[in-house]
Amino acid sequence: MHKLRWKPHYSIIVALMCIVLLGLIIEITIYARVTPTQRSFAAQADQQRTTKRSTPPSRHTTLNGCPPEGHGQRAVVTPLAHGQLPHILYLQTNDIMNGPSSVIDFDVLHNDSSEVTREEIKESLVSANGTWLLMLVHSNGHDEVRLLRLDGKDEQTLYCSPNGAQLESVQWSPDQTYIAWSLIPATDKLPDLYLLNLHSGQITKVAQATRYKGYQPGSWLNAGQLLVKDSLKDGSSQALYVLDITKKPLPGLRQIFQPETPLCWDYVASGDGKTLYISECAGGNSIYRGPSTISAFHLASDKTEEIWHSNTMAVTALRFAAKSDKQLLAIIGNSAPGMQIPTELNGLWMISTSGEDITIAVTNKYGEYSAFADLRDPWSNFSRDGTMYVLHTTSNEGQGDKLYYGVLGGGIPAQFANIAEGGTLEMIGWTEE
Repeated sequence: MHKLRWKPHYSIIVALMCIVLLGLIIEITIYARVTPTQRSFAAQADQQRTTKRSTPPSRHTTLNGCPPEGHGQRAVVTPLAHGQLPHILYLQTNDIMNGPSSVIDFDVLHNDSSEVTREEIKESLVSANGTWLLMLVHSNGHDEVRLLRLDGKDEQTLYCSPNGAQLESVQWSPDQTYIAWSLIPATDKLPDLYLLNLHSGQITKVAQATRYKGYQPGSWLNAGQLLVKDSLKDGSSQALYVLDITKKPLPGLRQIFQPETPLCWDYVASGDGKTLYISECAGGNSIYRGPSTISAFHLASDKTEEIWHSNTMAVTALRFAAKSDKQLLAIIGNSAPGMQIPTELNGLWMISTSGEDITIAVTNKYGEYSAFADLRDPWSNFSRDGTMYVLHTTSNEGQGDKLYYGVLGGGIPAQFANIAEGGTLEMIGWTEE
């Protein structure tokens, strides 16, 4: 019988094998901790390691101050190169009663944030090409419409409100030619609707408020048609209109829809601008419940067809992801303090435009309620490639605002921003850098 002898070089071989095995375990562990979203961009990151802007926003450049009262200023829009990696822009206000707001740029791949600008910002949105910020800023006692390139350069003031007036509900056309907003001339008045041509600087009042009804831009149907909502003194909206800006002189507003539930309804337009999808639910003023409906309104024929119905779920918001006209994204937000209303299904749902397929993407944590950004441009809530989403959540337990991003295909969303009560977080939009 032969006895196995242990030779010195066996120890070296075993040690090398242990090192290789340990390396594999570490690599697998690291990979498991990376989100599916981050994995999908790993190949791009190898070729494009610099996800930050080519020109850092360390110093702003300002092109002009306020134009003369009642006049607009033409925009100077210079190009800015950008990459393909996803970034999220959001507005953070630490103290809503006193203090400025910051536009924050969150790098999804590297889980890193940087400040773009800090001012007394009332509203902000990102351009269709993803390289400019449009902001309503309160400065020197009045509201201003401002542009700022995302590298911090070429800040410019396009319009300043008269003293005592307020600006709100700013919208930018998809071809980046027109900006629309509402102007409230005094505290006891309702808003008028204005339009600015960025090429010429011409200002036009397109709708004058009456004693009982004002007007706010809702969203752009396409580059030539603006959807407009009326604005009543109680804060509700009871009608949706369309304004065709391609016709000269400008025609009046044409009413296209009137909701049955003015305190709980929302809409989103298809990418071709031919169909509006409209949700309605019961309740309002913090009480939202079923029944809910989603209907398709065809603008060419003025015909409406119901595509989905629920007796128990309250659809509180409706959107499309980028590059998709087949799948609606809906927020279910049942809420009725003191009443027995089911909330376990609250969250983000995917509903086909045929109404036949419905899938839950993510449910809310107990006591949390989700919301989209108020803007209806696809890139305001969903990544430019249509694969990821952002949700804003609030809590009835005093936990403050939170922002999450996730992949529409599934998985647990990741929280990337939160703020204590007294502050606010607001989604601005997705860019690629």
